[in-house]
Amino acid sequence: MKKIITLLCFIASMQTAFAQANRIDVKLQQIVEEKNWETKFKLVVGITSAIEGNPNLMITKGIKFLQQSKSKNSLFDELISYHILSYSYRLVGNKVNALDYNFKGIALAEKLGIESFLIILSNNLGNIYKNAGENERAMAAYFKGIEYSNNAKLDTLKIMPVANLGFIYLETDKLDSALMFTQNA
Repeated sequence: MKKIITLLCFIASMQTAFAQANRIDVKLQQIVEEKNWETKFKLVVGITSAIEGNPNLMITKGIKFLQQSKSKNSLFDELISYHILSYSYRLVGNKVNALDYNFKGIALAEKLGIESFLIILSNNLGNIYKNAGENERAMAAYFKGIEYSNNAKLDTLKIMPVANLGFIYLETDKLDSALMFTQNA
């Protein structure tokens, strides 16, 4: 009886894993097929819950997506891949790969002039440094994200670096600054 229950639990967990992988594939395919970059960007932002749910799976999918984008010479999809990989590697605690992909993404976003991605990548860079306990570097990245957000079209992106600066100030007991940035967010 215990073996049957164990087998059923295993089968159920495998079905869940495959279903999640299929949903991610569908989301990535929607990103590839979308022509409007702002809509494509919103789809990328929407995929972050999938990344947080299974960052190791997203690393695998991100690498495949990167290879696909390079073979199609799609710089925007390549930029998306760098974001997915940087975010995923940050979540699994691999600072070196997270920084590598993040810096590649920033360089490409600057080349393409896509400020929305510059905000997200700067914010992620700050999060990488914050997770590593490097608050000064994190703050510099968040301030850079605020600079990029001055011309951003999507207002929701402007909140991220400001709120994260508030959290850093709160962690470092600079309550006046924490309150100011939190209120501005």
